[in-house]
This record gives sequence, C-alpha cells and structure tokens, in this order.
Amino acid sequence: EGQMLLVVTNPGLPLDDWDTKRKHIEAEFDFFVTDIDFGGSTKFVNIDYSNTKFRKIIPYETFYHDIISKPYQFGVGTGINGKKIYSNLKDMVHLLVTGETGGWKSAFLRQMLIQLLSETNFPLKVTIIDLKKGVEVSLFKSDKRVTVISETDKIITELNRIKKEMDDRL
Repeated sequence: EGQMLLVVTNPGLPLDDWDTKRKHIEAEFDFFVTDIDFGGSTKFVNIDYSNTKFRKIIPYETFYHDIISKPYQFGVGTGINGKKIYSNLKDMVHLLVTGETGGWKSAFLRQMLIQLLSETNFPLKVTIIDLKKGVEVSLFKSDKRVTVISETDKIITELNRIKKEMDDRL
C-alpha cells in the first residue's frame, strides 16, 4: 500500500551503478526510491518507489498507548503509507537491527526496551552487552530485570553462560 514498482530494461549496468544514480532517478521522476534490485534477471531492474517519503523520526507517544494493552509488542516504525508497524517478542526467535553509523539503531533498541519493560507484569529478563561502556543503556541499570555488561572480561563470562544455557535447552 503506497508502494509502486517500476521495471526498466537494463543496458548492462551493474546494480551498484543503479544505486549510485538513485538521487538522479528520484529527481527525474519526482518520487522516492525505496529499493533497487535485479529481481532474478540482470536484463531488467526493479525500482520500488513511493510518492511519500519515509519519516526519519517517529515520536514514542505515537505508539505508547497502542502497546500498553498488548504485552510483548513493540513499535518498529511506520510504513510509507503512515500505518504503524509493530512486532511481537513472542512471534520472533531473533532480532537483527542494522543500519549505518548515526542511523538511530541504539535509540530504536532503547525505545523497544522501554516499551517492553513498561508492562509491569512482564516476565522479561534482558542481558545487554554494551561495547560502548554503558553510554547507550545507562538508564536500564536500575531495573532488576536488566543486566548491563560492559567490561570485556565479564562479557566473555556472560557469553559462556548464555552458551551453556542454550546447550542445556537443546
């Protein structure tokens, strides 16, 4: 919803060249490119686009009231159409957060934890291994459900404990 696809023939350019020209494509066609890929064949290029730009910052308040009544749920963001996107901790096995430097990954993780920990009846135990020496997650140090580890020797010990726990569960 709100997303469209433009398929064009490829004159033999590698995908990196198309990605480099992303801003030119956006300016020429007056839309926002969300993805460029070959779609299985290098003869054609798929350009996913929208007339609406993604919002960079979404205030926590826009999600808080929806989440408070749904345990294990947290807000992820909004789609191009403005619709809120949620995920649920019960439905996922792993969570991978990626992005460029300065891309708000730590802010997203902090906000997700705040949402999950705001539920008082929530049986959640979190271990945070913080390689930034506690800078990003200092606000969680007082919560008994959260363990923050930033010293290298303790990190290794904790990873070994987690590995043993995984082995025992298997």
